[in-house]
Amino acid sequence: MSKLIYIANVSLDGYIEDSDGNFDWTTPNDELFAFITDLVRSSGTYLYGRRMYEAMAVWETDPALAAQSELRSDFAHVWQAANKVVYSTTLHEVSTAKTQLERFSRALSAQELNSVLELGVISCIVLPLLPDRGYGPWGAWNPFDIWLVVILVSAFSFVGFIASRLLGERRGLLVAGLGGALVSSTAVTVAMAQRSRAEPALERSAAMASALASAVMALRVTVLAGAAGAGILPRLLPAVGAMAVLSLLAAWVIGRPRDAEGGALRPALATNPFSLWAALSFALLFAVVLLLVPAARAWLGATGSFAAATIASLVDVDAMTIAISRDGPTLGGWRDPAAAVSTGIAVNTLVKTAIVAVVGRGRFRAAVVSSLLLAALGCLALAALVYFWPFAAA
Repeated sequence: MSKLIYIANVSLDGYIEDSDGNFDWTTPNDELFAFITDLVRSSGTYLYGRRMYEAMAVWETDPALAAQSELRSDFAHVWQAANKVVYSTTLHEVSTAKTQLERFSRALSAQELNSVLELGVISCIVLPLLPDRGYGPWGAWNPFDIWLVVILVSAFSFVGFIASRLLGERRGLLVAGLGGALVSSTAVTVAMAQRSRAEPALERSAAMASALASAVMALRVTVLAGAAGAGILPRLLPAVGAMAVLSLLAAWVIGRPRDAEGGALRPALATNPFSLWAALSFALLFAVVLLLVPAARAWLGATGSFAAATIASLVDVDAMTIAISRDGPTLGGWRDPAAAVSTGIAVNTLVKTAIVAVVGRGRFRAAVVSSLLLAALGCLALAALVYFWPFAAA
């Protein structure tokens, strides 16, 4: 394992630069110069920030400096022989050989890196301080859970942005869409709708990601339902399978290049989509729905699995799926639970359709509304077929 060594010239009272930010006062005498050269002689790689790199680059770009003495010539030879890695958000190119400008920091601006810190603050500092219990009518508002939604939407949007910068606009959005849908396909849909408005050139890639997220949701529901009650799968698989297949088909159709659009999308420089205001708005909507669910139950009473699934799916498909899938044995069969779960995910998909219709724009809105409607109707059609099909067993 390699050893990491940190080297800095420091004054006796702990300063590495003067009041103007300069460090030329640390110019070493010959004895210290020889000591530093021997210290770094065996180093294979130097890690620099922009300012230090620019200060040190003269040992290669200015031959006259090395020609001043044998000590300086020796140090220049040692420095040029090593690899250099520069971490900077403002440096666009390097001026020395064997030097790599670190890709991640090069891809992001200082403002964008500041967004990373903001996400870190709301995730690691604010979230643990919030009480994890219910408040308000029916204890519907849990500050911890609501803020977790803020983090989820914000983090997903920014992860998609990072992936776009590092992998390219198209691949980045698709990878982020697939990964984000493992947590929340609704968050993916909201973020992609916002992205389509901010970056019109990426409408098609964002639409593909949204369609793929719907397919991943169907897969996630299948896994959760099977884990909660494996007996539900024979009746549930046709409906969720139809949703997955139709969503994948829609993603393929959306992704095909069209002559009318001039072929592939032109590359576009992604802009930072992180918006705490947008995330808070989504969290407010989430809080409203959290209140509507127990209110509807209190007003409607026990109206069966279908009403519960429809209401619960407005908030959390996973919780609805697990809760209903576990009830099969107590209800005397899997016919109603399977139909209820299918209804819930179809309703959730229709909710996402409404979100896209309001938040999305242009081709993104048309493509995603069509694909989500197709997936929801396909799911409901197969669920109805299975529900009324004369199986021997319930």
